[in-house]
Amino acid sequence: MTARRTFWVWLFAIVAIPSVIFLAPYKSTTSPGWEIQVVDANGTPVPHIPVRREWSYFGIDLAPKMDFGQTDSQGRVRFPRRVIWASLASRLLNPQGASEKLGPSVWIEACGDHSMLGEFFWEGNRFAFGERSTKMVRIVAKAAQHCTFT
Repeated sequence: MTARRTFWVWLFAIVAIPSVIFLAPYKSTTSPGWEIQVVDANGTPVPHIPVRREWSYFGIDLAPKMDFGQTDSQGRVRFPRRVIWASLASRLLNPQGASEKLGPSVWIEACGDHSMLGEFFWEGNRFAFGERSTKMVRIVAKAAQHCTFT
């Protein structure tokens, strides 16, 4: 191989490999799977109450996403794991500014018949490799004047 050709091969490798690493998307957990039990102040399961999960990956998502469920007869509802694909470039070039909070967060709200409300907030900085991909939480629904959805 000629010296000139060797130079171009090395230059291509030096430019291409970092570019691929910087621009290739990879998967991150935006919201782990959740198993939720909604109970009242006495610890009794609350059946058939609507539950909403709102999740976002700050710094990547432009708007939060939502899904809805309803508790079963034991006051339980399950939400699947949600992921986002984004490149290192999109993570570093945060459109919200470097001072904003980065990373996943989840807000879960149980709200029924405008009489009971329970909520839970999770920041994803605590989610680590090897950790369980399904989180379990118990939400205590208390008397409320109003709910933000139903």
